Amino acid sequence: MGKFNKMINKKLLKEKLESNKDEADRILSDKDTLQKFLYKVIEKVKGIPVFGQYLEEIPLLCNMVLDFTKKRYNKLPRTSIISITAALLYFLSPIDLIPDFIIGLGLVDDAFVIKLAIDGIRHDISEYKEWKENNEIVSELL
Repeated sequence: MGKFNKMINKKLLKEKLESNKDEADRILSDKDTLQKFLYKVIEKVKGIPVFGQYLEEIPLLCNMVLDFTKKRYNKLPRTSIISITAALLYFLSPIDLIPDFIIGLGLVDDAFVIKLAIDGIRHDISEYKEWKENNEIVSELL
């Protein structure tokens, strides 16, 4: 992602991520909407032929949200779940800083937003991965 850093307006992407947090909170409050949303995210991921370091974390992030909302894993702060969901909202949106239909570049901004979310909750992700390994929870979304 290094060569793309210059073409990405990091401040604008951080603002976009922040602006999605109210919508993320709304989605998290409605189980049916959340389930449909997460499946749409997974379907979009399945349609990406090659993804980099950050986009490959999306299924894990979806499962974190699902395990949290189903009360199987409650060690995450709600702010972390909102941050993940806000980043996934950005990823799912076809209209963003670099439109997804631009082949080769369309997912760069999406990956950067996912990276921002991951960077903010890296410790939470590590703890979740450890919990998941120790509890043999089957992923529902994959």
